[in-house]
Amino acid sequence: MHRGIEKQAKNSTIFSPKQVGGRSYTEMLANEERLVAFCRSSWEHLWGHTCGSLENYTFVTPILYAYGTIPAHAGPCALLQIFSIKVMENEEWKIRWPVEVYGFIAARDTVDHNRNLLFSRTRDDPQILIQQDSFLKLTGPCRPIALIDPVDFEIQLKVKGTTESEDETLMARWFEYSHGFGEYGELACRRWDGNFCTLEITSALLARTVVATIISADIIEGSWPDGYRGRVVARTAAIDEDILLLDSGEGPLKVDPDGRVTLQRGVVCVEHQGMLTVSMEAYSKADICYADCVEFRPKKSLTSIGICDLGFCTVQFIVGWSPMATKSDLMYFGN
Repeated sequence: MHRGIEKQAKNSTIFSPKQVGGRSYTEMLANEERLVAFCRSSWEHLWGHTCGSLENYTFVTPILYAYGTIPAHAGPCALLQIFSIKVMENEEWKIRWPVEVYGFIAARDTVDHNRNLLFSRTRDDPQILIQQDSFLKLTGPCRPIALIDPVDFEIQLKVKGTTESEDETLMARWFEYSHGFGEYGELACRRWDGNFCTLEITSALLARTVVATIISADIIEGSWPDGYRGRVVARTAAIDEDILLLDSGEGPLKVDPDGRVTLQRGVVCVEHQGMLTVSMEAYSKADICYADCVEFRPKKSLTSIGICDLGFCTVQFIVGWSPMATKSDLMYFGN
């Protein structure tokens, strides 16, 4: 167990009030749970008859039309790109860092109103957050988020205690993301306040966008040096911000015996007249950086192949391209 976490386990709670006389943790937790129950009930009333269980995950694949004919109802549309989500203290509560966080964050949009996971960790595999680096390691979305109507973000995050009965709620909320949160093609940083913490969401709304899915990343020549750390980042011409697809952190990059590098994220929104850049970075034990990048011009469908040459190895990326369609379109028009 992390030494800081082992020390804090002796305390009754990981939260402490910043001012005297505020609401108690128990009172605020009850308020949080009431709000979530109301949102869940509202969703079931609005969408339960057409979208199934509240617990259902989205079934729409990001490479829906990468192969085959593109139907008339599918095409470039407004998509929401999520760059990062950071956990921060709010004005009322201090957090005893570090914390072991588990749970999920999911987006629900017009495509099918089901859960599209951005972050997901089980209690047995929590992410350790420290105050100096409290960004969640995103693993999604598994398909792009369409901003046709306002998007709901469902958040269920907990802090792992010594035993499950000692786990504490970090945030249990639903937030709405609408067109008023930023201009098209501009980076937006917005904070969502819960009772016990704040989430800082960095995002961008992109118009007339196609979906790029990094289908695979493979070392096709050479080999990855022992002990080298690695990162894979993507960037689009429209927004000056990296999209982190893989970060091995302080440990070496994991490469499968067949040379496959498994990415943590793989879906990127690209404006149809823009450009996608994918960069492969390697860091030696002496912190020397080796990097190369490859550019992909967007397509309506099919795939693109690009190469990053790091000197000691060559990494091949295969990117699939597809427009999007909603569940109602799929049901009415078919695939």
